[in-house]
Order: sequence, then C-alpha cells, then structure tokens
Amino acid sequence: MPHRRPEKSSESGSDNGSEHGSHHGSDHGAEPRRRDSRGGAKRGNRQAYREPEAPPPSDELRKLIHHSLSTSSFIVFDIESTGGNPEKNGITEIFAIRYEKGEVKDTFYSMVNPKIPIPPIVRRMTGISNSMVKDAPLIEDVMPDFLKFIGDDVMVSHNTIGDLKFVRYFARQVCQVELPNFFLCTHLLVDRLAPEAPVKSLKGLAKFFGLPAGDLHRAEADAYLTLELFKVLLKLLDDRSVKRIDEAIRLQGDMESALRLNWAIPAEKLKSLPPGPGVYFMYDYERKVLFLSSALSVAREISKLQRFELVPKQLLKTVLRAYDLRVERFPNVLEALIHECDSLASTPVNFKPVDWHQRSVPAYCVDRHDGRWYLRVGEVEEGTVAAYGPISDRRIAMDRCMAIARAFGNELGDNGAPNGQACLDDGQSAAVMAFFEGRLASFSDEAIKMRRRRILEVLFRPAVRTQLNHQVQAAQTLMGMEGENQRQRLQSLMAATGLAIVPDSVSGSWQVYEVIRGRPKMLQHLRGEWKQKLHQAGLAKRIHERLVREEKMLSATGVSHNEAARVNSFLWWNHSQAGREDAVFLTLEDLLTI
Repeated sequence: MPHRRPEKSSESGSDNGSEHGSHHGSDHGAEPRRRDSRGGAKRGNRQAYREPEAPPPSDELRKLIHHSLSTSSFIVFDIESTGGNPEKNGITEIFAIRYEKGEVKDTFYSMVNPKIPIPPIVRRMTGISNSMVKDAPLIEDVMPDFLKFIGDDVMVSHNTIGDLKFVRYFARQVCQVELPNFFLCTHLLVDRLAPEAPVKSLKGLAKFFGLPAGDLHRAEADAYLTLELFKVLLKLLDDRSVKRIDEAIRLQGDMESALRLNWAIPAEKLKSLPPGPGVYFMYDYERKVLFLSSALSVAREISKLQRFELVPKQLLKTVLRAYDLRVERFPNVLEALIHECDSLASTPVNFKPVDWHQRSVPAYCVDRHDGRWYLRVGEVEEGTVAAYGPISDRRIAMDRCMAIARAFGNELGDNGAPNGQACLDDGQSAAVMAFFEGRLASFSDEAIKMRRRRILEVLFRPAVRTQLNHQVQAAQTLMGMEGENQRQRLQSLMAATGLAIVPDSVSGSWQVYEVIRGRPKMLQHLRGEWKQKLHQAGLAKRIHERLVREEKMLSATGVSHNEAARVNSFLWWNHSQAGREDAVFLTLEDLLTI
C-alpha cells in the first residue's frame, strides 16, 4: 500500500491543554481507566472489551527474543481511533516505523475509514475529521498490509496495551490471525528505568528527557517521539546490562509477556532440586535477590511455584523475572525456618515468604506501640507482647475481637487504632491478657484489693485512680465472656520457654535451641543420647535457672521486627507435625524432671 502523508484539518480545533495522541486508552494525558485482572477496562458498572490471551510463542519467536537489542528490528507504532473499545470503535490512522540497528529502515502509514462517525471530542483531540477519513481505505484493506509490514518484529509503543488491543482485534476479525508478537512498552520501561520522571505521558517524558515533541496529536508525530524515547531507554537498558530482548521484556514486568516467556531459570537446575528442607533464593539478571523462602521440601516448593494458577499475582510477577536459583540445604526444618528469618533480615524482598508458604500460627495478639496497647487477630508482629491461640477460624476470632472492643465502648479501628484492631488502655490490656490466660477471676479480685490498698493514691492521684478503676471495670466487663473463652482452649503462645532439641541428619548430633518467650536461638550441639547429656553435671538445672531469669526480663517486652519472624517460625514448628520427627520441645517444667 502506498504511504500517504497525514493532512492537517481545519476542524482540528484546540486541545484545551490536553495531550492526546490516540483516543483508545493510551495515557497521552488521558485519565487512566480501572482495569480488571485480565486487562478489561471498567466504566461504572459496565464491562468493557476484554483482550483474549495472546497465543503461545512459536519456536521462531522464542529464538528471536534472545537476540541483542542493539541488532534487532522493532516496529515503533501509534494508532488513532474513535474510542477505547475495539468492538464498538474503529481505527482512523496508523503510523509505524521499522527501527533496526540504530536506523529507520522503513515506515508504514495509512488513514482508515472507521465506518462510524468520529465523536466531536475525538476530533478536537486528534485533529482527524470525518471528511479526512471518508475516502480512506477500510480496515479490511489496511490490516493485511500492516501485518505483513510488522512480521515477527517486537512491537513498541507508549502504553502498548491500548494500541495493541486494536491491532490484535482487527487482525483477528479481518485476517483471522492471532497476533503473536511480543511487545515493549515505553511507559512500563520508564517506570523501571526512570521512576523519578514526574509525568509519564509522552509530552511529560519529552520534557523530562529533553526530546523534540512537536505536534503530538497525530499517529506520525507520536510514533516518532516514541522512537526517540525508545532510543533513550535502549541506552538506559544498556547501562543496566540488559542486552537481549527477553531481558528487556522481563524487566518491564507485564504479566502477559512474563507468562508467555515462562521462567528463565536453566532447566538443569530445576531438575536437580533436593527433596529435603532448605532455603531457596531466586535472582534477577543483575544477581539481585527477587524472592527467598524456606521449604520443607525444596523440590516440592519450586514445583508449586511453577503452577502459576496457584501463585498470588504479586509473587508471580516477581518469580517470572527470575534468571537463577540457588538452594541452601539444612538438616532439619527448624534450622531452615530460622535461616529464612536471618536471610530476610539482611536481604528484604517485596513479597513476604510467609504470605506464600503460610507457615505461621494465627492468634489473638496484644501489641504495644508508642505507649498504646492494641488487640488484633493475626500473626506475631513487631511490638507483640502476648499471643493466644492457635486460631482455627479467623472469622470467629474477628467477631470475638470486635465483641471485646464493644465491651469497652468502642469499635475496631476506633481511637486511632488501625483497621481490624482495638485500642486498649493499660488496665484493659492487662484484663484482656488475664481473660485469654484463664485467670480473670483472680485478676479481678487482685485489682479490687489493689485499689483498696492504694487508697491514698486513689484519692489524691487521678492517674492512678483511673488506671486501677479501669482494671476493675475491664475485668468485670469480660467476666460474662469467660465461659465461652474457656471452651476455646487457647494457649499463651509466647509463654513458650524451654529447649527445642532437633536431630541433625548430617552430623548425627542433636541441635539444641534455647527458646525464651517464643524466641529461638541456637545453643549448642549434643552428641549421643541428649537426655543423658542434659542430666550430666546438672546441665538441665543450670539451663532452667538461666531461662527463668531471662524470661522475666522479657515478660512485658514486645518482640522486635527480626524477632517476630523467628517467633512465628518457631510457633508454627512447635504446633505443626511437619518436620517434627524425633524432635522434642522441653518446657521449663520438663527440664526440672531431667
């Protein structure tokens, strides 16, 4: 098809300060639409066009995307349309540039008769009038030549999904072709390579990078500006040591392309994974850790990650960028869990491993932050002083948490508490802990006696009077809920103090961890029969005395951020049968019997 130059229209009008290159969902200054998980835009309660999944890439395409960015051929393109939904709108203009080895090799241009009137707002934004497209060829005549022009090359545009959904739709409708081409989106790449750019529209990026913008209301001008932006991004990619097309596609981070590429981790590494416990690390092309996690069986855990339908979307986007995998093996599950915690302390990742493997024990948690107390349902976190569980039904637990909050005259989230948490004063927090520990009656009696003994302070010190009164009132308020709470048989999880003795399958010895209020720490290795070793020279008694002293020091202390991860890991290990073969946990009482 001959290339025809765009004509200027006398109907173009003013753009009222709006930059709009294509009226079909690209972000040339237009407000972005909300999208569902598969890319379909939503307007109010109406479901808009949903883009079908792209076909799996052929062997030829897989080979092509492993080529160098500096020597490959790209199709930089832009289209104009009458609206955002290809099922109800048509293309009015297409301009595309073949860019190869740093040079423009060819161009494609055509106006298109959309077969429907162009809305006034689109005429004002694009400058394309009905008279300009009246005698233009139909999409049935243009699309075959355009598909021939682009071939298998990687498509490049700004906010590519908006442009590409029109190309794909009409390729399917007119030519019965499922467009298989991979794409690079300059908007997504800017997010990764120059996140400091304040405005991500073409006009904003032209200003940010000092690019000649010109008139940005037509396909040709937008395509050429996109090409100039793409040249800048190619330089930034090279500075980041991104040399190949597939590396750039993974970097841009869109889910569709990542799923089509699948993992880049070498197949031989995936075939030789150990079946036992360990911690695995996933790396990107720059050898930065993307994700790490402990595993009861590394081979089984990695196999689960490859079942994409089971993996949370945020984690899936992360692991699909992985280029390498490293595994550290451990002789038992507890050591693997603790090594995960230590690794996270030095190498934080965007997706928390516990949100993937779910190895934690949900509980009623009493936290202390900035001098205030809070009650919530969840796992142990930084600032947690006490935890009661395990909880088998979070919904019932949240109802109980809400009932306690209402008993004290507020709702969850009141008084500055985060959503789902109840704010407590000192007296209420003490009563709540007594309530969960099954000692509310004695606590109530002691609170009344304390108020009587401190009569002078109650009379002359308002703060003391308020605190003691709140303890008594809180205890009395919770007395009516005591019976139901006792039926739940909750444990004071962070009261776990003692020794965890775990077999070391490699050395044949026993690993001994001292645990103080749920905080595990490696103590020593014992060879032979562990009970006999602890009995010799009164070792068990000396350990007991030290643990009691240290437990008292930590009784009212919230856990730190790093301690919280260790506590969660230990609590899960202590309450789970997984990885507990031949392992024992000796409480303080148990130590006295040795």
